[in-house]
Amino acid sequence: MRMILSLAFVGLVATAQTTVPPAPRITQNGDGTIKGIVSRPDNARPIPDVLITLVGSSISGNKLGQLNTITDASGAFAFENLPEGAYLVLAIFR
Repeated sequence: MRMILSLAFVGLVATAQTTVPPAPRITQNGDGTIKGIVSRPDNARPIPDVLITLVGSSISGNKLGQLNTITDASGAFAFENLPEGAYLVLAIFR
């Protein structure tokens, strides 16, 4: 299976706190991988310690759940053993 990743980062400002129940974890029983490197657009330097959230849904549209990881010192992240589906990748700079 081949996956193509396209990222778009949008800054959001929250004006109120809400409690959101945790999403179920994606069952990692497939053969797909989503990986990348987070870097600065102006000088391509890697950005470590970025929270990366992966939200997935199956081909039929049922929610698969989500996974989280943190970029390493070289700005890299990876989600492995993913089932077939559609995924949204979110980056939160801390």
